[in-house]
Amino acid sequence: MELRAVNGVTVTGPTRISSNAGTFCWTSGPFVTIAEGERGLDNADYVSVKRSISCLALSPDKKRLVTGEAGKDPCVRVWCRESKKYSAKFSGHRFEIINVAWHPEGKHVLSCGDQHDRQVFIWCLKTNARIATSRLQQEPLFSLFFSTKTFITVGKGLIRFWTFPSQKARVSVQMLTGRNAPLKQRKDHTFIDACATSTNVFAVAEEGIAKLSGTRSLQSWFDHSKCHCISTNGEQLFVGVKTDYGGCVLVLTTNFHRLCEMALGIEYPPIPVAIAPVRDNQVFVVYQDRSCTLWDSDLETARILEEYAGIRGPVNSLTAFEQNTVISGSTDGTCRVWELGSQDIFQVEIYATVDDKSIRVVALNESRDTLAVGLSNGNIELYRRVLSEATEQPTWSRFDNIQAHNGEVTSISWRKDMLATGGRDRFVHVIFINSARPSLTVDFHTSSVTAVNWIVDEDENATLVSGGADKALFFLAPTDETLEREKWIKTASSICDIKGRKHAYVAQGKQVASYDIRGELIKKYETEKWTKNLISICLDDKEEFLAASCQVNVVVFEVERASVGHVVPVHAISIALVMSAMTPILIAGDLEGNISMWRTTAGPMIHRSHSLPLPSVPEMSARQGMSASARTPKAQNDFEEKKVRRRSKWSSMPTPFKIKAALDCSAVTVYDEDEEDAEEVDLDLPELTLEDTDFLGETVIAANKSASPDADSNESLEAHFATCRSELPDFPEIPTEEFSRPSLSTNAIKRLSSQRTATETIIEEDPAKNDSSGISSASFNSPRKEDRPIGERIESMIAEISDLSAAEVKEHQKQIFNLLKAVGSKYYKVLE
Repeated sequence: MELRAVNGVTVTGPTRISSNAGTFCWTSGPFVTIAEGERGLDNADYVSVKRSISCLALSPDKKRLVTGEAGKDPCVRVWCRESKKYSAKFSGHRFEIINVAWHPEGKHVLSCGDQHDRQVFIWCLKTNARIATSRLQQEPLFSLFFSTKTFITVGKGLIRFWTFPSQKARVSVQMLTGRNAPLKQRKDHTFIDACATSTNVFAVAEEGIAKLSGTRSLQSWFDHSKCHCISTNGEQLFVGVKTDYGGCVLVLTTNFHRLCEMALGIEYPPIPVAIAPVRDNQVFVVYQDRSCTLWDSDLETARILEEYAGIRGPVNSLTAFEQNTVISGSTDGTCRVWELGSQDIFQVEIYATVDDKSIRVVALNESRDTLAVGLSNGNIELYRRVLSEATEQPTWSRFDNIQAHNGEVTSISWRKDMLATGGRDRFVHVIFINSARPSLTVDFHTSSVTAVNWIVDEDENATLVSGGADKALFFLAPTDETLEREKWIKTASSICDIKGRKHAYVAQGKQVASYDIRGELIKKYETEKWTKNLISICLDDKEEFLAASCQVNVVVFEVERASVGHVVPVHAISIALVMSAMTPILIAGDLEGNISMWRTTAGPMIHRSHSLPLPSVPEMSARQGMSASARTPKAQNDFEEKKVRRRSKWSSMPTPFKIKAALDCSAVTVYDEDEEDAEEVDLDLPELTLEDTDFLGETVIAANKSASPDADSNESLEAHFATCRSELPDFPEIPTEEFSRPSLSTNAIKRLSSQRTATETIIEEDPAKNDSSGISSASFNSPRKEDRPIGERIESMIAEISDLSAAEVKEHQKQIFNLLKAVGSKYYKVLE
């Protein structure tokens, strides 16, 4: 996705704004907004950087831009405006870079560190290396080039003239030399800004303005209290000052003659913090409240050409209003309606809350005519969209204020006239807006409730999903008196956001998990491992795309495929998705009060499955074709259990027998290639009971005989296996490894039974030999010695072992199980 528009200003001083021959630029958090004077403020270009910048400067040819950074390992970067990528990167400062400047020839860049760094560096763009350095003793605040051979730094009691180093020196890094200007009685002032004409230098302090010549001598002083910034177009001086009635811009000559004042027409105008002359009489001014104004500084009719208000705090919440409109709520207590264009984003309307309370969350109802605003004091304000009688245009009018929580409101969700809210006080409320019903309240959570969301099934049954910092996810059903808990899910990490109407998309840790209305897991959407934990998510109206923000970047998923479509490098804490021409538009708000718009550079995303023919896939049941990401937890467990019974490692061997140990006949297992089909047949057969076993004994599987506890004779076992091998075809030799024994396959039982004849001889043992319990093993291992039904013989065996010990009963239970297996084999033979 490509950055198309940015609205926001983070200018706090004169070093965050720059102008050159009709082009001016300013900082917007991690963006640089570059505007041309003839096109105005709204038609601008943008450069996106990975860090918030602390200073910038345009090159003399206006094709490049240099920026300085703050924080850990700050860098100086030179950007190309056409490619919007940096062509050079310089490291050397240990702390914040407070100012950067271009050499008039455009071949070198100057950078200056803050009071903790106090380093001044000059960088060569041809060699990408540092050619000169120096360390200041005083605290620097500003630096600029005065001429091709001189640059100036100002600070606390400091106006210092430096000599540009010689380019013919033999050393790689030269030491800069300079001399301080003799300030005399002005040496105690702190100079905060400076500008220069072709012959003079003007440095501004809070107490006034100093005028110096090119030889460092102080020529004159202009007394004016509370000066904040200064700039010049070569003929006039523009000074931002604070007066008794507010802030204004003084227009002076180079000899300090007052020409006019430029002040906003409000009761208490904000203070200017940065001024940049653009061209002719145009002046760009940034104020302390982050508002911007483009002035026409004509001496007779000074007027405002263009302006827009900036956001003074983090953008905490964004919600899509219409197809090309978004509503935002920020910490400065204002809600703003933004209209999206192809290359621009406009503020359509601004309205503030009562007492300028910080707005934490905003949410629109389903009919898009009521807006709920959650505040930091726990109240909820409701606004209704009505037509203005004066302008006949729709406006938002406040009609109710609800005291809901004891802490800040963290989340809001609408369902018809039911408004669900979650707060820092760990309570969840359901408020009925258009009825007199009392609100429903639950306190299931043990920590802050971070997200609430309504989801609806096909029958319009609504369920409220709530999540919190206690790693608990609750599915609640509203009733007349309370909210009933239908399901509780313990998550691995804290829940930060929940969105969705058809399904609940829950942001937890570094992934998003989707649940149906019953609380069954559907899919998981995972971000990269190197990203941070998610802080917010959003979906479009049709729930085709899912965006997740982790304050490092925003990842856009396709909901159906759970695949990553785009990765947007923006530090956003609130996001919204708007669809345009089947492609998503991402609106992002950050901590510094900027709102950016990102559009896809091409048409809809094309996948291989759309352009290439799909391979022929054999038909399979829904249970077999279910992907691992789409299985519910119960289906996943069933799938894993069935997978154990499959012949995975030994699928290349067609033998029907797998033996646990060479002489352990109780571990004999019969496998079949079509086990799954056989199990489906088993489900349709009637349950076998003792009353159904009215047929007399026929051949019983020889393995049942060998499974007797007293079958410890190796000779009888070897004879038994010799008989089995003679009746079955030759198979490869089976390794004697130990495997878990699955259940006996029905088709394998039928195949094995069909290979035996009805007149199979059974090896009879000596009836005199008894097992450890004292009961003759022949009475259990010779089922044809009596002509009684098998059901009666089982009952007699139970009567015989009723007086035995627990260990002996356990042994005879195995014999009973073998007899039941024999009953099963004969039962299915009768069915055939």
